[in-house]
Amino acid sequence: MKLMARLLSPSGATLGDWTVDPDVCTCCQNTVAVLPGDRVYVAYRGHTPGEIRDNLSTIFDLATASWSQPALLRADGWKIAGCPVNGPAADARASALAVAWFTAADGVARVFAKISADAGRTFSSAIPLDLGQPMGRLETVVLADGSAVIFWMEMKSAANAAGLYARRLFPDGALSAPQLLADSTQARAAGFPRAALRPTGQVLVAYTQT
Repeated sequence: MKLMARLLSPSGATLGDWTVDPDVCTCCQNTVAVLPGDRVYVAYRGHTPGEIRDNLSTIFDLATASWSQPALLRADGWKIAGCPVNGPAADARASALAVAWFTAADGVARVFAKISADAGRTFSSAIPLDLGQPMGRLETVVLADGSAVIFWMEMKSAANAAGLYARRLFPDGALSAPQLLADSTQARAAGFPRAALRPTGQVLVAYTQT
């Protein structure tokens, strides 16, 4: 698989076509966030001939009609023969940008996140968020104060049980305590949570009950 991009005019005419990355993970969803100055941040799970499937990011700049060189979010080194169907999740508001991703490198499942206060030019270090048994299935919402709420699914000790959790990541890298939002299941049918910021500052979360 390869990651493609097309720039369309308001009328629908094609203004440009690009191959953003010629080799990416087969099924993991990508994520997009709009940045100031007509720039677009994209994160996705890459792929190498050696079956390393780590997450990368790139930024499109309309002024130059070009994409930055894809860069690893973190060199996790996750080698897996098939797609995990578990892509990253990013969001931006003004100059604040946050991205979260799932990895199971060396057989250890983790959820990491990074946050930027300068529209993706620099980021915090990769910060672990999970409680030790994450399933991934991520969502990210950036708030008006530049902090971000990260949502993810975590396995519980009971058979097939899971929970939808959230915690807040602040611009200085600090984390709030994790909060259980809803009980769920480890089944694929539990899906991915989705969230959006309301004008009131509240966050609306949608998820599947199986």
